[in-house]
Amino acid sequence: MYSSAKKHGLNRVALISSIQAMNGKKTETEFCARHRVVSKNIYGLTKACQEVIAETFFNSDNIETAAFRIGYVIDGASMTDKYDRNLSEFEKGMIDRFDIGIAIKNSFDNISFGKLGFKVFFLDGGTSKVETGDVDDACRILNWQPKFFNDNFDAFI
Repeated sequence: MYSSAKKHGLNRVALISSIQAMNGKKTETEFCARHRVVSKNIYGLTKACQEVIAETFFNSDNIETAAFRIGYVIDGASMTDKYDRNLSEFEKGMIDRFDIGIAIKNSFDNISFGKLGFKVFFLDGGTSKVETGDVDDACRILNWQPKFFNDNFDAFI
């Protein structure tokens, strides 16, 4: 993807990552913060590696990247998960698919080129501050507020 972006002169990429890239927790060491390779499962390791590749392309070719570490993707309107299973409640770690799309769109619309660099955003509709990172940072920088948010979810049912 990054080689193709470079070839075609694209200078910004939105990358879907996962909270599993950091084993579901916020990083605590400088090495982990720089390399993001602390996951205990293959899925998380592949997500961490894609972030390392993205940061490398930013450093070498100035391709800006907004990496989105997302939780469990759901359809908040129908309260179904990605396997079309019904959910009984909205829980911490869940994120609506449209809320993700709005955050990605805002990363292109609200941040001037040359100002993004390589940035990781944590997206979670469960709480304003989660173990995986600071969702408030994404809300502030992207001018984004999840529609389906645990604290006010009853208003949308």
